Formats: sequence, structure tokens, C-alpha cells
Amino acid sequence: MEPSLSIILPVHNAETTLCQNVERVLELAGDLADRFEVLIVDDGSTDQTFEIAHDLSVRFPQVRLVHNARREGLENAIREAISQTIGQIVCVHEGGEQLMLGDLRDLWRLRNDRDLVVASHARQRVGATQRWLKPARRSLATTSDTTNSGGFHLLRRDNMAAVDGQMPVVTSRHTVRLRRDGPASPVLGGLAPASRRVATRASRS
Repeated sequence: MEPSLSIILPVHNAETTLCQNVERVLELAGDLADRFEVLIVDDGSTDQTFEIAHDLSVRFPQVRLVHNARREGLENAIREAISQTIGQIVCVHEGGEQLMLGDLRDLWRLRNDRDLVVASHARQRVGATQRWLKPARRSLATTSDTTNSGGFHLLRRDNMAAVDGQMPVVTSRHTVRLRRDGPASPVLGGLAPASRRVATRASRS
């Protein structure tokens, strides 16, 4: 059976692009997985983003919404969103208006790699994901000094939990993978636990 997929879209003041972007993501997600969900994280928007996101969650049963009344920043928004998704594979957008959907399709090919923890597309460095996966790492100071390339990162939920249990890892430029022997790695040793709370609206295709 194909693994289930959760796609996280952090947004801020995205009223002009959100509807089209979500529809594009839903179309691709339906091609990739039988079971999927899309979680929109409205991080303190001051325009009509929340209202548009709410309408999308009503129109599409696979779409859910998390709303932050105040802007919490990309790192906190993503960490909270991961705890509220249920997919075996989690794909996280970096934020911003641009969507590199080709990245998402490419990364999905790695879904059955049993040792993979995190993968980033070839144009990106996996180190960017570690800033919002590791609570002890200093938060992104402000959203204004964060560069959003529009790309995605893929995470395997089961291996995220293993790393939280101090499973050692091997880190390369674009991936973090489990290492089955040796001492625990300091790279992701403090990975935040991935809660398996069941969403109120489970993903359905």
C-alpha cells in the first residue's frame, strides 16, 4: 500500500495566490497518493488569507487550516503543523508565494527509502530543515531575513520519531538518513517528536 501524504503550506498575506496554489497542490497530490491531506498554516495574515483558506477547507475535504492570530515565524508554524498532520510522508513547503511542484513530485520518489529522515531538492540544502525541526536550535530571527525558494522538503514520520529516540544519523548536502550503528549524532539528536494526533477531518481521496 502506498504511504499516506501530508502537505504543509505555511502562508502569510497570500490572498492573491492561495486559492490557485492550493488547487494546484491538490491536483498533484491526487496523482501521487490515494490518501492525502493539505494543511494550510495561516501565520498571522492581515489580509483575506484566513477567509480564503477557510473557504478552501469547506470546499475540499482534504484541506485543513491552522490559524495563528499573531505571526509566529516559519519555524514555529511548521513545527506546530507537523504535530497536527497524520501522513506517513510529510512534505513541507518553505513558505512564500512560489510553488516548485516539480520538487514535490521528485521527492515523492524517495517515499519508500526506509532509512530516509529528511530530503531536500538538489537546489536546496537540507540544513535549512534542521532549523525548524530541532527545538534547541536558535529560531529564525525574523521572517524578513528568511529566503523562501518555493521548494519542498520531504520527511518520513516514522524515522523522525526514531531520531527523536536518539537514533544516529548520517547527514549529506541534501539528505539526513538513519545510521543503524554507532553513537548518536548531534545533528538531529533533539528532533521534536512528531505527534500522531488524529485530525478532525481525516484525509480522504
